[in-house]
Amino acid sequence: RIPVLSWLSLGRARAFVTAGVVLVCAWAFLASEDYRRRVHATRAAIRSVMLAADAFRADHGRCPTSIDELVNPPEVAGVTSRYLSSARLDGWDRPLRMTCPGGKHPGSVDVVSGGPTGTFLDLEQIE
Repeated sequence: RIPVLSWLSLGRARAFVTAGVVLVCAWAFLASEDYRRRVHATRAAIRSVMLAADAFRADHGRCPTSIDELVNPPEVAGVTSRYLSSARLDGWDRPLRMTCPGGKHPGSVDVVSGGPTGTFLDLEQIE
């Protein structure tokens, strides 16, 4: 009788191990590229919120209370101009957190993303 794994020769075993290593490396590369893309999108969203908040402060003379106020600002002298077309989300589709005036940027605002975990308490937050 032939054992079930007799077809698995040393050459075939090497091929399976090599294929497994290649698959793991490809997965790791794609995961790191996805993370890099999400961080880039998050930083772009943070920058747009900071610019919109600076424009709001210049027009209104005060800090915006939230990112929603940048999307729907109060009417001033019969004119309503939006500073953002929609509320910005980070690369993980989570809302950003804005503090005005900022502790890190006292003349502007601090905008922070919770990063991949979504918590603002760890080292993976993006500022």
